Amino acid sequence: MNKWIRLAFAALALLIVFFSLPFWLPGALASIGGEVQAKPVNPALEGAPILLTDTGWMTGTTTMRVQSVPQMIAWLPGQAEPAWATETGFTYGAFYDSASGRLFLIEQRNADSKTMLNLDIPERALYPPTANWPLYLTEMDVETGEVVNTVQLDTDFVYSANGGIGRPVALLGNTLYIMKYGSINNLTAFDLNTQAFREDSLELCDNAYPMHVSFVSELNAFATLCMDYTTGMDASLVLTPLDAEQVILDMPLLGDEEYMSGNGLVVVGTTAYVIDSDARGITEVDLASISITRSVNYAENLSADRSLGEQFVAWLLDQSAGVAHAKRWFAMPALSPDRRTLVVDSGMGLSGGQADSIYVIDLETLQATQELDLSGYPTSMTFDQDGLLYVFLEKGSHRVPLRVDVFDIATGAHSQLEISMASSAYEVYATH
Repeated sequence: MNKWIRLAFAALALLIVFFSLPFWLPGALASIGGEVQAKPVNPALEGAPILLTDTGWMTGTTTMRVQSVPQMIAWLPGQAEPAWATETGFTYGAFYDSASGRLFLIEQRNADSKTMLNLDIPERALYPPTANWPLYLTEMDVETGEVVNTVQLDTDFVYSANGGIGRPVALLGNTLYIMKYGSINNLTAFDLNTQAFREDSLELCDNAYPMHVSFVSELNAFATLCMDYTTGMDASLVLTPLDAEQVILDMPLLGDEEYMSGNGLVVVGTTAYVIDSDARGITEVDLASISITRSVNYAENLSADRSLGEQFVAWLLDQSAGVAHAKRWFAMPALSPDRRTLVVDSGMGLSGGQADSIYVIDLETLQATQELDLSGYPTSMTFDQDGLLYVFLEKGSHRVPLRVDVFDIATGAHSQLEISMASSAYEVYATH
C-alpha cells in the first residue's frame, strides 16, 4: 500500500479514537477503579462559600429608584467573581442552618413586579408592610443559588410597630423560628410543612427587647441578650427552654459608664459570652446553672503593654468621646472554627468613633492576645473553614469594589481582597 495512504488511514484512526473518548473512557475507568465520581452541580463551589447580602443601590429623595438590585451572593475567597448571585427583595435577615445546609431569608418585594431593577419606590411605601409590599420567606439552594420555595408571610407574626421586621434565628426539625425586635410576642414559629405560623409564640425577654438570640441544642433552649430601655438600658441574659420555665440573669456593667452593658452574644456549647465591644468587657456564663463564671476587661493586658505616649493618646480619645458618646448598637463577633478564639470589633466609644481595629481574644484566658489594625471601617466579619479571618469594610461609594481585610491569626499575615458588589456587606454567613 502506498506510504501516504497508510498515513492517512493512521490519522483517521487516531481521530476516531479521540472523538470516541467521552463514550468509552468513563466505563473503562469505572471497571478499573470503581464508579466514576459525578460532576458537582456547581464546580465553583468545591469549598465552603461565604454568603453575602448585597442591599443594592438606590437613587432619589422622596421617591427612590432601584439602580442595582439587592442580591444574595455566594463568594469563595480568592475568586474574582461570585459562584452565584441571586436577586432578592430587601432582606431583613437570613439564617443558614449548618446541620441541614438550608438557607432562609425574610425579604420584602413588590407584589406586582418580578424584578426590583428600575423600580420606583414612593416615600414610606415599605413601612409598615402592605399588600403592595408584602413580606416573604424564601429558601435558597446554597449550591446553586436557586430559589427552592417562597411563601408570603402574615405580617402580624413577623412585624411589630415597636420592633420592626423579624429575622429567622433557628431551624428545629421542620419549624423555623423567627425573632422580632419588639418587646412582646418576640419569637414566632413557622411550620415549613403547612407553610403557616403556629398560634403559640414565646417571650424571649421579660418586658425588654431581644438583641441577640442563639439556640442551645444541649439545653433545648434559646439564650437571648435582652435590653431594658426603661431602666437605663440594663442588660440580662435570658434562657428560654422549650419545655421548662424561663430563667433570667442580670448582667453586670461591663465598663466604667452606666449605659448599656452588652452588645454581643456568642454561645459555645453550654457557655455564653456576653460582650460589650465599646467597654472592652466580656462576661462568661454557664448556661446549665445560669451563673456568671468570669467577668473581665479583655484588653487590660494589651493596654498595660502600651508605651506612655500611646496610653496618653488613648486617654485623650476617651475624654473627647465623653460620657454620652455613641456606642455600636451591635457588636461584630466572629468565632474561629476550633471555637477557641473570639474576634470582636473595637467598638466606637473608646475608639473615638472610628472602630478601625479588632481584638483577638483567647477564650481560655478571656484576654486579648492581639489588636489588629484595619484599613477601613468594618461592617461584618467571619472565619472560613481554614481559620482565615475575613473583615468586610464599609464602601465609600457604589462605584468601588468591596474591600476585605484578610488575617491569618496564627502567623499574623495580612492581605486584602476585593469583591464586585453594589453595597457594603452588612451581613455575612459562613457555610463551613
